[in-house]
Amino acid sequence: MSEDMSSIGRWSTLDRLHRQIETRVERRLDRHLGLQPREFYALFALRAEAPAPAHQLHLSELADRIGLSRSATSRLVGRLRDRGLVATRTPWHDRRSVEVRLTPIAHDVLRLGTPLLDRAVHDAVEDAGTGDIDRGLLDYLRGVQGAKPPPGPPLPDSGNTVAVPQSCTTESMERRG
Repeated sequence: MSEDMSSIGRWSTLDRLHRQIETRVERRLDRHLGLQPREFYALFALRAEAPAPAHQLHLSELADRIGLSRSATSRLVGRLRDRGLVATRTPWHDRRSVEVRLTPIAHDVLRLGTPLLDRAVHDAVEDAGTGDIDRGLLDYLRGVQGAKPPPGPPLPDSGNTVAVPQSCTTESMERRG
């Protein structure tokens, strides 16, 4: 019984830390890029998982990579397509599938957003170090991203913004309709 409680306690700690990191990531991505974490992760997956230079995956492959259902991924891809971040096409040989690829704007967003996201995770892990988070877990997370902050200027939550093309921002999407 105590081993189960220990496992539950460790899982609870990991879940709490995940929520803290996710909250920090969500705020930074929204403030600086006008994106939700799942939207950014989808772009990141297309760049990382899809063969270059096309950076193209089938919708079902993308769904598997980001851990969403196909219908949720389809809606997410629709939002990204409407914002000019991905392009889709239906192959002539299989009218049931959809291919998703990054646009040049998405490459710019990823170039700007990756260090932003890395810094948000780094900051959240460092902040967690002052709490009751397991030292082994913190050491692991620090080892994955390095003990030093990632290169680049600090990006505090207090208003620094990244220059993202207007077609990508939430405000521009609301104005368009």
